[in-house]
Amino acid sequence: MSENNNIDPKEDQTQTLNRMNNQLQSLDLRVTTVENTLEAQAKTTNRNLLEAFAEILRTALEPINAAITELQIGQAELKAEVNGLRAEVNELRTEVNELRTEVNELRTEVNGVKAELADFRSEMRAEIKDMKMRFRVVDRRFEKFMKDMDEEEVVVDDLENRVIKLESIVKQP
Repeated sequence: MSENNNIDPKEDQTQTLNRMNNQLQSLDLRVTTVENTLEAQAKTTNRNLLEAFAEILRTALEPINAAITELQIGQAELKAEVNGLRAEVNELRTEVNELRTEVNELRTEVNGVKAELADFRSEMRAEIKDMKMRFRVVDRRFEKFMKDMDEEEVVVDDLENRVIKLESIVKQP
């Protein structure tokens, strides 16, 4: 202890600083070792996590890829069906247009027949009216003829009676 008293206080501080420096270096070395260990563990953990994640993705992606393939096949089938239906719709539109054309032609014919029928009716009405007038004239003539015939019959009867009288007179001796 007596030596401690002879030591210069600056020297004591230097030694203390050196010890502290050594301790800090030792701590720094330990921290570096711990950091390196943690970094290695983190790398291993990350690698393990990445491998596990990759396996999960592979496992999850297989059914997803299969489903995508099925959907693509289904989509292609639906597109083919839609194209077929479009073709049918186009054919039906063509048929409808042809039927419309036929209906329009029939309408034109029907309108022509209606016009002819209207003309025929008008002509028939005029002819019937004319026939009625002729019939009235003929009826009047017939009535007059019948009246004349009645008068002539009276005259003929009178003449017959006279002829009979004359014959009876001529036959008398």
